[in-house]
Amino acid sequence: MGPGFRQAPYVRIPPTMHSSGLANAIVAACAALGGAILGGGITMHSQTLERRHRRILEKLSKFYSPLLGMRMQIRAKGEVRVKVHDAARTAWEGLFRGITDPAVKQRIENDRWPKFEALITYSDEQLRAELVPLYLGILELFTTNMQFAEDSTLEHFKVLVEFTELWKRHQQTPMPPEVISTLDHSEKKLYPFYEDLETQFRNLRAQLD
Repeated sequence: MGPGFRQAPYVRIPPTMHSSGLANAIVAACAALGGAILGGGITMHSQTLERRHRRILEKLSKFYSPLLGMRMQIRAKGEVRVKVHDAARTAWEGLFRGITDPAVKQRIENDRWPKFEALITYSDEQLRAELVPLYLGILELFTTNMQFAEDSTLEHFKVLVEFTELWKRHQQTPMPPEVISTLDHSEKKLYPFYEDLETQFRNLRAQLD
């Protein structure tokens, strides 16, 4: 090269100056990806909770609440029936307290028994027209909405079917007392079912809090 030409000195650029822009871009990309993953995770968690919440509400509104409501009606009507019958028994016995004359006793019975008998007739009719249909309603709802039942509740289905079926048979063709006694047709068999309904109802409500 001629003396009039001077080569520009070589200037070495530090590696950090070359990579800083790339590093910033990578950091930004990672931050964006992390934010997207976190946001997606939060969204999925929220959707999972929403689906679970909706499922619990369906179990309550379509299964446990109406079943428990019918059960409470049966219990309340039964308690009133027992209270009325106990009061009637006490009152009936009081009519004869101190009476020793058979003729007077017979006259009291003839005069007053129709009123007391009406209480028994009402209870028998209530059983036929109100209580048995409530039991059948429980069975129908259980059958229709079985998908909302917890496993512990499903275990009582067979007992409920047997209990209601015996009532249907007895209403259509009254069974002899000896047969009923042998079958041990008692509502006490449904008590574990009732207890399970109450337990599951409370548990599901607690999960909504």
